Amino acid sequence: MSVTSQKSKRKKCVLLVLASLVLIPVLLIIIRLCISFYQYNKEPEQSLSRYCTIGNSAWEVQNPYVIFPENENVSTAESAHYLQKTCISPMFFIERQNLVYLECSYTEAQYQAEVGRLAELCGETNTETFALPAYVYYGFYPNGCCEYAILDEASLTIHYLSFQGSMLFKQYIPSQLHPNTNFYFGKADSAEEWDGGNF
Repeated sequence: MSVTSQKSKRKKCVLLVLASLVLIPVLLIIIRLCISFYQYNKEPEQSLSRYCTIGNSAWEVQNPYVIFPENENVSTAESAHYLQKTCISPMFFIERQNLVYLECSYTEAQYQAEVGRLAELCGETNTETFALPAYVYYGFYPNGCCEYAILDEASLTIHYLSFQGSMLFKQYIPSQLHPNTNFYFGKADSAEEWDGGNF
């Protein structure tokens, strides 16, 4: 085999390796984007059989379901409407977006018992950040994780929300349940714990 032929083969091998180094990451990005758009356009889960089943590893907090009632309380409520969705943001495709929403209407006794549980868990009612009174367990809005419950005493209804990132939240949750301002409220003992998402 001639020296020229060997050099030509060596050059082709180098070019093939370089092309692979460029094409493989690009292909992975395209696949990730396709998955992201698929998840984003998929309809949210609305069956109570999937109640609070987004795995904790998808969240930046230790327990995203603290404020939500037990299954038995949901099943005995007068009515319950549920929605959950998780996806990777199609705009910032490494950013995980999660949303869990439960609306429960109760009897008077159930409603008062649930308000008592929320008061014990969260402390004072927040009457400034939302259109209706709310119990906020933690919140870093609009860019972080939030978990709160909004009280509609007139209809004996409580709206429970937990979300990470505001994209799905703004898309699926009625505006009357949105905060009226950016806010920060956490149960963390220190700023370091908050920054690390360790509640």
